[in-house]
Amino acid sequence: MIDLLDKEKEIIEYLEKEYKTTSTLKNKLCGIYKCYTLLNVESKLLKDKIESYNITQAIIEDKKNQEEKEPIEEADKILDYFKNELKQMGKNLNNKWDTQRQLYCVLKIYLNYGVLRPSELIDMKITTTDEGNENINYINYDTKMIVINKHKNDRNGPKRIEIKDRYLMEQLHKGIDKYLICNSKNELYNDTSAFTKLFSK
Repeated sequence: MIDLLDKEKEIIEYLEKEYKTTSTLKNKLCGIYKCYTLLNVESKLLKDKIESYNITQAIIEDKKNQEEKEPIEEADKILDYFKNELKQMGKNLNNKWDTQRQLYCVLKIYLNYGVLRPSELIDMKITTTDEGNENINYINYDTKMIVINKHKNDRNGPKRIEIKDRYLMEQLHKGIDKYLICNSKNELYNDTSAFTKLFSK
């Protein structure tokens, strides 16, 4: 096996002849490189080749992402659609802390303060204190702050978002000591995909 791995130049040439797409080539080279690692064999040539394909792949993906970007007009259309949905939902709110009111609050947060990850929302509590809430995500009604302790980069500390919308605060008042979003049985969602499905619907 080690004798075979000594022929790294031939291995690279063979793979480049057999496979034409950058991503496939990179994957094959990485697979071969694992053999070197397992047998504790150093291969600068292979390492450099993989890095070169990594850069090429990143350039291809960046270019593809740029081409796939929707024009600003499309984004404006989507925003207008959701603003209209929000207006319609606002007309049909009853006096209960139900799914309709909860979704209204979530959409209002999305439109005014940025789209939070479903994982940051599915167990977010509405409370009137910061005390004892260091390990959860919550909305402090009294300070008008959304506090996200559990998030992707939580090593950087909590994310804080100030709520300046008075009407949103009025709606959140009905949910004090409850969760921001629950399913129709008034239970927390088991996972983010269930919440995402509801929101998409």
